[in-house]
Amino acid sequence: SAWQRRGLAGGLMRRCIDRAQEMDLIAGLDATEAGRKIYLPMGFRDIYPLSRWQMDAPVGHMHDGVRLMEQDDLDAVVAFDRAVAGVDRRALLTHLQRRCPERAFVLEDNGELIGLVLARDGRLATQIGPLTARSQEEALALLDSVLSQGGPAFLDAGDHQTDLAVWLGKTGFSRQRSYMRMLLEKDDPIDDPAHVFLIAGPELG
Repeated sequence: SAWQRRGLAGGLMRRCIDRAQEMDLIAGLDATEAGRKIYLPMGFRDIYPLSRWQMDAPVGHMHDGVRLMEQDDLDAVVAFDRAVAGVDRRALLTHLQRRCPERAFVLEDNGELIGLVLARDGRLATQIGPLTARSQEEALALLDSVLSQGGPAFLDAGDHQTDLAVWLGKTGFSRQRSYMRMLLEKDDPIDDPAHVFLIAGPELG
């Protein structure tokens, strides 16, 4: 179009970066392969890669210890998520739980919350995530449980979770595209990658 290649996107990004720095915030994003080439010269640095996975008709089953998330769980959910994400995401988690309550699950062990998964309905499929858990086994129990609700599904998984990638491939998911989690002028993640299995999506983090 007539507005392409006029530097509008770059100018807007620089304004966002300036505003984040004024607020003493760390700027971060999940970039496509094409976007990464633009963000690297701006000072963004690679943190870890992600992949989008898709399946049209997943089949899962509920696991012991997994149950629907209730309103009364939100404080514990926010606290658990904050320890993994490195930031308070109460507004996002509350929004997702209200938007798709039938796919919001927690995993408990003797009454202690040890994992969570949320989702959001979309035009073509349900986007599953975020999913955070103490271990790979617990993450798979949550994912299998949310997939038991049926319907086409998308999810964005950290490539460092190699056992998860193997499970997704065996289950019938196909890898669609790649992203790179990036932070501005920072080499270390603010989240805890070992316990990040699925993100909410590149537009939500």
